[in-house]
Amino acid sequence: MERSLDLLETILQKTREDKLEWKEYSIGSYIAAVGPNSIIVDRTNIMLVNERGATIDVILADGRNNASLEEIHKLARHRALRVDETLASIRNTLERL
Repeated sequence: MERSLDLLETILQKTREDKLEWKEYSIGSYIAAVGPNSIIVDRTNIMLVNERGATIDVILADGRNNASLEEIHKLARHRALRVDETLASIRNTLERL
């Protein structure tokens, strides 16, 4: 369990540093490639997927990691949906009206 918590914190740190390229995976979930493997995050868990697409581990929200999981999901969503760029585009368009 400690290994999973350490990994979760590393995922959070790399996400904060914008080192992971998050993309939309399905409604409400996001995926980032890590070498040949992937990380998939949704509101309640993180799935670690190997190069063949098999889920090798799941980190579930369990009270101790809720805040980290929530922040990863929020940041992944923000980046995958290009929130900053979209808001800037909307603002620029509105200013030209």
